[in-house]
Amino acid sequence: MPWTQTALLFLSFTILAFLSGWIFYIFIAKRLIISPKLKIEIYKSWLFSQDISKKIKNLTFVFITGYLIEVLDAGNLPILSLYGVGKNILYTEFGFPGIHGLFNSCLFVVCNILFFRQILLPSKRRITFLIIFSLIPLIFVSRQFLLSLFIQYVFIYFLALSGRRKPLKLFQNIKRYTRYLLTIIIAILIFGYIGDTRFSREGILSLAQPTFEYPDYLPSGLIWVYIYIASPINNLIANCDIVEPSYLPMELIGNLIPSFARKLFYSITGYIRTDWYLPLELFNVSSIHQKFIMDFGLFITPILYFLISYITTAIMDISRFNPKYGLVLVVILHAIVLSFFADLLFNLVFISQILIYIFYLPKLKFSH
Repeated sequence: MPWTQTALLFLSFTILAFLSGWIFYIFIAKRLIISPKLKIEIYKSWLFSQDISKKIKNLTFVFITGYLIEVLDAGNLPILSLYGVGKNILYTEFGFPGIHGLFNSCLFVVCNILFFRQILLPSKRRITFLIIFSLIPLIFVSRQFLLSLFIQYVFIYFLALSGRRKPLKLFQNIKRYTRYLLTIIIAILIFGYIGDTRFSREGILSLAQPTFEYPDYLPSGLIWVYIYIASPINNLIANCDIVEPSYLPMELIGNLIPSFARKLFYSITGYIRTDWYLPLELFNVSSIHQKFIMDFGLFITPILYFLISYITTAIMDISRFNPKYGLVLVVILHAIVLSFFADLLFNLVFISQILIYIFYLPKLKFSH
């Protein structure tokens, strides 16, 4: 769809709101905050403590046991079902509603801490477990799960890098950025191959209608990237002038309620959901803007983005010497990056992940 003046103004105010929140915190704190610049020794002492190891074992037991029970209940795995092996089960129907997300949160927490440990102190045994756990999203055929895990790894890597005392040499920088590029390429290919197993490759190509002959050896993931970038913008433009907000946080609250109780919540409150207009029903990527605009409208939403930016900057400042908030920062930054495609800031899985970091993992037992 062609750009409208309303959509351009809204996106401009959104960008301005995020910049203003960051600048306002810098003004209040009276120091420039661009990266956390970790006190890395504090992180090492906390991450490798016996208390953390005990908590990680408990969380690992929870998600492994939970996944096994779900597999037994379903009678198959989504990845096997896609290839016609065993009982037919859709990936969207796998797992216990409301509880499956908690298992995912536990997995995210364990993987993040293992990855952080691996960066600070490499171990063959640890990397083996990390690889095995990181492959679980492939078994469940969940691209969003895999993408979120990958992006959180990226932010953990940069978080650890901010605590480095000596700058990298030119050759080290070249090697590092080469690894980044290869990792991104591999991630896109995996993303595409998962998409090809879930949907018909020929169907996607006919729908996207590329103007050149698409190579057979490439997955449709490259086309999926374009679709996932263009669809949220197109859907936002289509709705900016027609949405009538409720001026109540009903969509945001509903997102925090387990799926099995969400309809009951809307029924009790009497809230009638307004459908987000989709020019093409198949391309339903909505971005974070959908829920905010439906709840608060075009004028109040940028104010909320200002608050999100301010709070994120505050957490970045605290994370310098507090590992818990460093990990919370990773979750928030990953959600902001993916907010172009969906609302993950107010997603039950990632809210649970943050709560596990803050309330379940042990506190610091030393002074910074």
